[in-house]
This record gives sequence, structure tokens and C-alpha cells, in this order.
Amino acid sequence: MKRVLQKGVGSTDLNKSRFLAVLAPLSTLEEAPALLVELKKAYPKADHYPYACRVEGKGRSSDDGEPGGSAGRPLLTLLESEGIDNAFLGVARYFGGSKLGVGNLRRCFVEAGKDAIANAKFGIEEARFRYLAQATYSEYQDLERLSQRMGFQIAEKEFQDEVRLTLIAKKPLEEAFQELGLAHTLKEKEEIFWIVEA
Repeated sequence: MKRVLQKGVGSTDLNKSRFLAVLAPLSTLEEAPALLVELKKAYPKADHYPYACRVEGKGRSSDDGEPGGSAGRPLLTLLESEGIDNAFLGVARYFGGSKLGVGNLRRCFVEAGKDAIANAKFGIEEARFRYLAQATYSEYQDLERLSQRMGFQIAEKEFQDEVRLTLIAKKPLEEAFQELGLAHTLKEKEEIFWIVEA
């Protein structure tokens, strides 16, 4: 599943009606009302604010007064078909004076949503190993050099009497660290899911 790393904004127009879409990251479904308020502040005086959101495969949508099935559900289907999770997709619609019909409405909401998706940055969730490590300053310098060669990342570092580190790796590090005489620096290990840019 793709996750939104950076918000995307998109738009489309038809017969003087304007559709302005925002795709934003979302951690829980309970955060959706706050993002809807942000959408309304960003695009005041719009006539309707339909949206869809999806977190951990569970979705919710609202047509916000548009004809049933013309807005919220198609936006949710778009998130699903694009493989986007933990996201809010809202559209502000300014009425242009002409009724568009359900088919044209659906197409415009989806087009604006697709444009927002095209303008967003995404990450993909991948399994990783997180290590909490503690090293002397000279061992820390060794770890910095080794990180490129061995394919691990130093995600956090805290300098005190010794250096406390958080290492993120695709593969377990224990065997390689043992061979290098650095196994004692690894204190805790946890398997996690890490978001990497797509």
C-alpha cells in the first residue's frame, strides 16, 4: 500500500463549476473531521465538500449533499484502486450555475482526485529491523562509514558520554556486527514497518 508523504492538490473545471481536491496523510479515521475543517478553511464558500478517507484498509466517505454515489464513494474507490492507504481525499466544489448530471459530477470529482494524487509524494511500507545501539565515539565513526556499505541507516543519534543510536536495516545486523567486533553495540532489536519514498 502507498502512503501519502506530502500533500497533493488538484483541480478540474466543467461548465463554470470548479472542483478543488486535496489528498493528505491520515493516521486515524477520527482525524478526518479535522482535515475536512482544513479543507473548508482553504476553500471557503464552496457549495459542497465531499470526501473519502481510508486507514488500514477501512474506509469512510461522504457526498456532502451531492447526489448519492456521485462524489464520496467514487473518491473512496479511487483511493482503493490506486492502492493508497492512510489518506484523506476531499474535494471543494464551487457550483457554476449549470446542473452537470450524476455522470459528469462523478467524472469531475474523480478527475480532481486523480490530479491531487499526481501532485502528491508517496511512500511504501516495508519491513525493517530497528536496533537501539550504544557506541563509543570511535565506534560511532566506524558505524557511520559502515552504514553505506552495509545498507543500514542511522535514523537517530544522541551524543552523551557515549553515542546512543537508532539503526534501521533491511536485513539483520548481528552476524555482520559480530564479525566486525561491534556486536556489543547492539542493545535492542525490533521488527517494524518503515515508510520509504516510492
